[in-house]
Amino acid sequence: MVYFQSQTFKASVVKLGGPMKLPRHSMKYGREDFNTKGTCEEGRMSCKEKVRIVQKLMPNFCKDVSEEIECARGKLAQMKDRSVGIIMKRALLDCGRVLSWGSNSEDDGMGDLGSGEVTTRVEELDVVIEFIWEQIVFDIAVILLLAGDVPTSEVIKVCDLGLLLGAPILNNIMSKIAFRLHVSQNASLDLGAADARLVRERHLGESSFVEGKQRESVLRNQFPSRFQLGELLRPSIETFVQEYFLPQKPVLLRGVIEHWSAMQKWNVDYIKQRAGSRTVPIEIGSKYTSEEWTQKLVTMDDFIDNYVLASSVAERSKGYLAQHQLFLQIPELLQDLGIPEYCYVGNDEDIEINAWFGPAGTVSPTHYDPKHNLLTQIFGEKIIRLFPPSEWNKLYPHDSESMLFNTSQIDVEDPNFSTEFPNSARAKYADVVLEPGTVLYMPPKWAHFVKSLSPSFSVSFWFQ
Repeated sequence: MVYFQSQTFKASVVKLGGPMKLPRHSMKYGREDFNTKGTCEEGRMSCKEKVRIVQKLMPNFCKDVSEEIECARGKLAQMKDRSVGIIMKRALLDCGRVLSWGSNSEDDGMGDLGSGEVTTRVEELDVVIEFIWEQIVFDIAVILLLAGDVPTSEVIKVCDLGLLLGAPILNNIMSKIAFRLHVSQNASLDLGAADARLVRERHLGESSFVEGKQRESVLRNQFPSRFQLGELLRPSIETFVQEYFLPQKPVLLRGVIEHWSAMQKWNVDYIKQRAGSRTVPIEIGSKYTSEEWTQKLVTMDDFIDNYVLASSVAERSKGYLAQHQLFLQIPELLQDLGIPEYCYVGNDEDIEINAWFGPAGTVSPTHYDPKHNLLTQIFGEKIIRLFPPSEWNKLYPHDSESMLFNTSQIDVEDPNFSTEFPNSARAKYADVVLEPGTVLYMPPKWAHFVKSLSPSFSVSFWFQ
């Protein structure tokens, strides 16, 4: 029996791409972003817009789920425990109620509500939809487990779809099921420290081409307006706050994450062993501003084999696991990391942790983020060009009403970009190579261009 193979369902998953994932230049919205009109600020997708997309996609999804249930019903009929079927029916009924709330017509069921009530209804519906996504997929995972003859990889895939499309339920049980099933498929899960170092050196030795003086000329288009970025070795909290956080100056930090076990363990082979059968969203394309840019769901094994370690991949087909909250999906990986203490100097303890994993040559075009960022490098190397906020208008940003409002039009690697955008050659900038074990602090609104120089894994910590 093959599960979740319909093209409609696959299209729905790709379009949703994890809880309504937008191109990664747009920060994921939060509840605090709602205004009284039920929309989101700073060009983010509103929950009402999300509802309309779900209304369009979910009927087909529910039809596919119903078909899958019918396929499994014969198995369920032979089981003594009928509770799974009852839970499934209830979940589908709940899903039907959500779909009947509003429609694709002009009358969305909210015409007679005040603005405050609209916001409340939209927020409540958003929560219900995310819960139902995961509840339905969780129920299907249970059915597949009870059926007994379903491949473990299919059950793991279903669990990951629930994690990517929904909100955690039952103490994040979907993640626990997926991880334990993955472990059961990998007898030799842990590499010894010595073996891990050898594998690490093999991968980096073959792919890293940035040595010594070559670092100065990795990025083309050097201009007199370049300045040197400061470096610090394990600064005190007071020094970091007074000299960099409050003045909002970037700095390269050393000696901050060397004690993380990931610095000894992590390499491409280790990631395959820890997460090879897990389904993750990746970006396909040379950069997110390209016309061919798209997203795709693949297993980590497929991503590593076909994109990270592939001998030759066309630029338009380059793959990147970017800005993904991998450690919410697979919390066990977070045990190899820590949270830099500098993250706690802000006004909010809510720290967003994202994974950035890909082959040599992945690019993030010049853009800025609205939060403080500590970008840590686990393995591989990246080069980053930083521009102060004062230089933003010289970088020819996209229109403020565009989805690319925080992204520059220039390509810093294009030898002709200063001809097309003459003011950009006068913009002040700093180039820095992020090596394993280093941490780059980037304040809000500092524009940055990022390019990986080898297979690379970075972890960003965003905080307010």
